[in-house]
Amino acid sequence: MAILMKDIFNRIKNLTEHTVTVELPEDFMFSGTIPFDMTIKGKTAQVTLLALNEVEAKNKAYEYFYK
Repeated sequence: MAILMKDIFNRIKNLTEHTVTVELPEDFMFSGTIPFDMTIKGKTAQVTLLALNEVEAKNKAYEYFYK
């Protein structure tokens, strides 16, 4: 159990803010809570969120829009 808590604290400590751009899907509609800061202009969303790296940030953003 102690190793698990250590891993969690290390992950939290290493999160950094990333801004990624995502092309909106044609059928996108808001539903529920938006889990990050977002600006939408036309068919593009600029999303700012916490992640370990930019790849993880892009994956989280795409998962939200294309789930």
